[in-house]
Amino acid sequence: MAREGYVPHLAPDFAYIHPASFYEAAYFREVYHVAEAATIGFTEGSLFPAPEADLRSKQAKLDTEHGWSSVQHLASTGVPYADFLHQRHYGGAFRQVLDATSSRRGDLIEDAVETLFTDAGIPYIRTGSHNQRDIAERFEVQVTPAPDFVVFDGSDTLRAMLECEITNDGGTARDKALRFVGLRAESVRLGGMPLLAVLGGMGWARVNDTLGPVIRDTDGRVFTLATLPRMLDVAPFPSLRGLT
Repeated sequence: MAREGYVPHLAPDFAYIHPASFYEAAYFREVYHVAEAATIGFTEGSLFPAPEADLRSKQAKLDTEHGWSSVQHLASTGVPYADFLHQRHYGGAFRQVLDATSSRRGDLIEDAVETLFTDAGIPYIRTGSHNQRDIAERFEVQVTPAPDFVVFDGSDTLRAMLECEITNDGGTARDKALRFVGLRAESVRLGGMPLLAVLGGMGWARVNDTLGPVIRDTDGRVFTLATLPRMLDVAPFPSLRGLT
């Protein structure tokens, strides 16, 4: 059921990155020309000394293996495509920009859920390190950290808990699935409080020990970015729309 009903809606988000102007070609070329001029065409300057013992210097790569002469040669003649691809293989493509935008990737699902709730007028709180104590005191949610979202009604009564998880690695998804075991126990303690999951990334395609248990622990209330609007048709959301 998990494979047929849920996996098709998972998106391969690992194929995309958030743009970051610091890493874009236009800015890089501007800085490149400054460096080229400052080193007189990459002919002046110093690199790191030779490594000791069995260490390998990080300068032992295509453009710096022989010091500034390597830099100057490639700057003048260009980089063979095979060597360019080898550098990608060795170091990975988009590594820096992926690291620099990791928080934006992590917030991708949470931002979409927040927009959905705001547009539908549903009362909610998006949790974080700044309001963990408030969530515990206001709604008696004892699991820590608190779920990513708590939803309440006009009388300030807790009506649902929602957790967002995104991963493209099956092993990581397995570990994240364990989070829902604790959330399920908390939902039962709170009298059967609805627990929902919004998942992203192909790591959840490993269904037996990742997606399957989450579907079990949420009683099937699992959504993705592609199916997110359907969540508003699931209890308790129809009765909460327009309250804010």
